[in-house]
Amino acid sequence: MIKGKRLAQSFREKKRVIIKKEKEYFWVTNIYILIRLSLKEGKQFFKKWNSYKSTKNLPELNEGEVYEIGPKKEGFIKEHDPISPFIGGAYPNMKEVEITDITYISSDKLFRVYLFGKKDKKKQGIFDHKYSFFIDKMDYEKALVQKVNKPIIFKDKKNRFKGLLMPIKSKQKDYLKEIKKIAG
Repeated sequence: MIKGKRLAQSFREKKRVIIKKEKEYFWVTNIYILIRLSLKEGKQFFKKWNSYKSTKNLPELNEGEVYEIGPKKEGFIKEHDPISPFIGGAYPNMKEVEITDITYISSDKLFRVYLFGKKDKKKQGIFDHKYSFFIDKMDYEKALVQKVNKPIIFKDKKNRFKGLLMPIKSKQKDYLKEIKKIAG
């Protein structure tokens, strides 16, 4: 289970958060990762976020409300909800993803490798290693992706949307060759 307190600590770096309250959940994103939290963990997220002196406080939310705190804007989002299209979105042609334990290092940055596709033609992608903690704790049933550089979608046991992670979009193809040698 994702800990709301740990998520707030991680999101604090960018000082950007968008949060939506639904009947049974909170949806929380920092634009790179979108995670469904239980009401209990959502409240822990609020409590920890609001305890920091360096962040602006999140207000109490009613069901259906969306709130954003960021470097350029702050307030309730009423005109278009940036979270709902992901939650209810149709994701055709999805392929099952294997999140590996392989870490790729480039310019002192860590990336974690994921694989997808047919056994004889596996493709590789990478995501920022700092999000590994959340993926490992998310308790998802399956991870899916359409293709490299598309978001990784996480589903629960009832095949409901549980979260989303943006991959690293790299113009360097060298890392793919290196990863293929290791993971191929």
